[in-house]
Amino acid sequence: MFETTLERRRYPRQHLRGRVFLQVLDKDIHESEVLDISWSGLGLLDVVEISGMNWVQANRYKHLPVTICFNDRDLTAWGTLVRVNPRRNSAGIRITRTSDDEAWRSLCSE
Repeated sequence: MFETTLERRRYPRQHLRGRVFLQVLDKDIHESEVLDISWSGLGLLDVVEISGMNWVQANRYKHLPVTICFNDRDLTAWGTLVRVNPRRNSAGIRITRTSDDEAWRSLCSE
């Protein structure tokens, strides 16, 4: 029997609950909630940087560099914002490198 899924990504997303510290462009650091994670990306909710913005303003944040630090782990990731949604106050981040690839891989498979 084959298991089917609508997920067509190269690295499927896994649901993950937790909080991270998010820094965009070396500016202020704010806490956000993790929605999902994959080897190549991270979905976040409660993204303070885009809170209350309209679509045009929020889209200016796309492709900006970000740093993500996990509250409960000795793990940092770096990447770029690839998706912003001011209506949901959410963002998608493409991860380009991590401080510990094994820890990241383990987190992606939890």
